[in-house]
Amino acid sequence: MYIFGGETQFGDFNRARPTTILLNDLCAFDLTTRTWEKCKSRGLQPPSMTGVTMVSHEDRLIVFGRYVTRALPFCSNEELYVYDLREMMWTCPKITFPWPSRMSGHTATVQGRVMVIFGGFHETECFLTGDIWCLDLDTLTWTKRESTGVEKTAMPRWKHYQFHLDHENLLIVGGENKEDTFNDMWHLNMKSPVWTWREIPMRQTFNNRTKLTICSRACKIGQKLIIIGKNHSPMGKTEELQSINVCDLSHVLDTSDPYAEWLTPHEIGTGIGMSPQDIKDIFHSSLVLGHGELIHFGGRINDPPLRPVHDKLHFIRPFF
Repeated sequence: MYIFGGETQFGDFNRARPTTILLNDLCAFDLTTRTWEKCKSRGLQPPSMTGVTMVSHEDRLIVFGRYVTRALPFCSNEELYVYDLREMMWTCPKITFPWPSRMSGHTATVQGRVMVIFGGFHETECFLTGDIWCLDLDTLTWTKRESTGVEKTAMPRWKHYQFHLDHENLLIVGGENKEDTFNDMWHLNMKSPVWTWREIPMRQTFNNRTKLTICSRACKIGQKLIIIGKNHSPMGKTEELQSINVCDLSHVLDTSDPYAEWLTPHEIGTGIGMSPQDIKDIFHSSLVLGHGELIHFGGRINDPPLRPVHDKLHFIRPFF
């Protein structure tokens, strides 16, 4: 498991506001020995950054995007970095126009030999986008793709989820814009010259309502979408329970009547060997699939006015 960049904090959390710093290190977690190692690197190291995406393709890690706190002159070479896992070397490839504007909070997946990004916040123009850009991973050239929908298309957003279904299909879930937090799901078909959007209805087999917030952590395992977040408690209670929510995606690609179905959530601490306090109120963390288990790492602890960084690993055994 590879972790790149992000932010951390240091200082006295009890007496003063801690100092926040951005990182540009690449670290590897060995899934067998369960040990961390800082990756060696040569070449042009990326700057410290957050709000980026990182995908893997063959023996390379591709990092794109950057969150900045002030307007900077645009330079395409600042946005795309490639790490060769065999050579342990960073490169910043030369990019020819067109290319995406500087952005953060977007999402990315590898579809065959193409990296597809969607949404995000344009740092230079200061607006949210619903654009789709593709990076050819052989030639490292960008292409902006046109899309349409039978009734409507996915609205511009950031901090959402994007999941690979197969080489011709992906899924966009949740996110937010300046006014709303989305609880929707969109299927993007990439087969025809003009790609097509289709909103996917979400059914539920229980009376609670899963909340797809930007604070949740998510990953996809086979035909299941796993989100660690909150859902409304049963029997009319007002509190919200920290839980593991599972959405069945096996009918998303159906031609006539596509849908996704939320299954009964598993409250954290109920039969999965964890305490609700272990990952309670942690957001902006990561959730990935390891060797037969989910790995939860990092994030911020929602404890206003201070929001210290969470540095622990949690391992969750499958339960479905």
